[in-house]
Amino acid sequence: MLSRTKIVIAASALCVTAMRTVFAQAPSPCTSRPESHAFDFWIGAWDVTPTRDAPAPIVGTSLIERIAGGCGLLENWTASGGSTGKSLNAFNPATHQWQQYWVGQGGAVTEYRESVMLAPGIQFTAKGNTGGRETITRLTFTPLAENLVRQFGETSTDGGSTWSTNYDLYYHRAAGTSGTLVVTNMNDNTATLLDAGSLATLATLPTGHAPHEVAISHDGRWALVSNYGTRDEPGSTITVIDVEQRRVARTIDLGDSRRPHGMAFLPGDTIFAVTAEADRAVRLVDFRSGRIIRSLPSGGRTTHVVGLSADGRRMVASNIADNSIAILDPLGNDTTRDVKVPRQPEGIAITPDGARAWAGSNQDHVVTIVDLARGQPIDTLRGFGLAYRLAISPDGRSVVITDPVNATVRVFDEATRHERFYIAFPPDSLVPTAEVKGSASPEGVTISRDSKVAYVTLQGRNRVVAIDLERGVVRGVVRGVGVTGTWSDGIGYSPRASASPAGAQYDPPAGALPPPG
Repeated sequence: MLSRTKIVIAASALCVTAMRTVFAQAPSPCTSRPESHAFDFWIGAWDVTPTRDAPAPIVGTSLIERIAGGCGLLENWTASGGSTGKSLNAFNPATHQWQQYWVGQGGAVTEYRESVMLAPGIQFTAKGNTGGRETITRLTFTPLAENLVRQFGETSTDGGSTWSTNYDLYYHRAAGTSGTLVVTNMNDNTATLLDAGSLATLATLPTGHAPHEVAISHDGRWALVSNYGTRDEPGSTITVIDVEQRRVARTIDLGDSRRPHGMAFLPGDTIFAVTAEADRAVRLVDFRSGRIIRSLPSGGRTTHVVGLSADGRRMVASNIADNSIAILDPLGNDTTRDVKVPRQPEGIAITPDGARAWAGSNQDHVVTIVDLARGQPIDTLRGFGLAYRLAISPDGRSVVITDPVNATVRVFDEATRHERFYIAFPPDSLVPTAEVKGSASPEGVTISRDSKVAYVTLQGRNRVVAIDLERGVVRGVVRGVGVTGTWSDGIGYSPRASASPAGAQYDPPAGALPPPG
């Protein structure tokens, strides 16, 4: 006869086995049920306007996400005035209808319990009572094109004989909604991968100590993360991330080249440049083997950030301690030229044609524009607290400058050097590690390949936001979206979407080497 203890143990084992079976075989009926995908045309990030045709004022932004294994859609609405609302949308198999539950920041709740499918679209119906009279509210969604959806709200107080319009809105799919962002988290020794459209977190991967900057290959597959190290322990490695597979591919050891920081892939993606801050140089590294194949003297101390022209023939680097920028020839044999600029230049960017550089001064609070052919400053822009990082769009039209001291992002026309717009971030949702007290600290910046969207790290919030460079609006302010690790700093954009399940994390494969190119 079995003892009571043995029976209990056996029963527990059977229970654990059963639980494992249940979890392993958790049903996902919504992935294959056609009705659960009838509202998929609404998924994505949207700019919402009162008219169909552009240009039109944006009255709000909305992020629609698939949740609960594809069984529901979550709407995250943010009005231009700052108010928010959410709706939960799902196909109810018990009633064979889609239903929506809406709640706004002001406390208003609407339950759309009934719906009918249209060809194309979907129409929700809610019934209520106002002043003793029954009211019927209809909410109709109509896909007008692949990137355009109409949302039409109306109410009847006479049983549906007549209707009055509540609102008529048009959802325009936001620019730059495909691809992957790679963000460094300095305090966590990690990098966060986010979907560039929804700003949803995809993965968190380990890096070396104190990662700073990010460089993305031209084909979008590879991301380089420079492991700068701390004051007491200088770094000398670069983490290579396979963007598409969301994994660490390998680590490149630069040996005695200490404090790697700014980086850029040369055309062809077989060679990349990286600053060796402690050695007053920019190293050229064979991406396939990880070997340093050439060293370019920078002519100054604390060589920190680099910029590369589209054809790879001209490079610029900032020399913080010597108040100069270096003009380098990575593909030829021209001697490095140094140009004196205002004190402590750090952030720097180069126009795609290699004609001009924009350099920020940490100490004099200005941005200097330099004619690179002549090696001379030609203009100065003022009014910055700290022009920390600069990025020039691939089409050469826009210059984006982050200013953590003033908690602003300023966008200029590169040709005229006139300011097009600026965005100020309020001092809310700040974390204890905010680098500038009382500031959201916009710091790292990158721009999508189509030049339509700038992505900025908010170090003081541990977040990333997206800025529409055509309309001058921000998205990514919805709670829980754009979340990074601690002390988000450098950022890079890849046009490639990840092919792995959301949230996946990977261990580096032993001896993995990427193929040439």
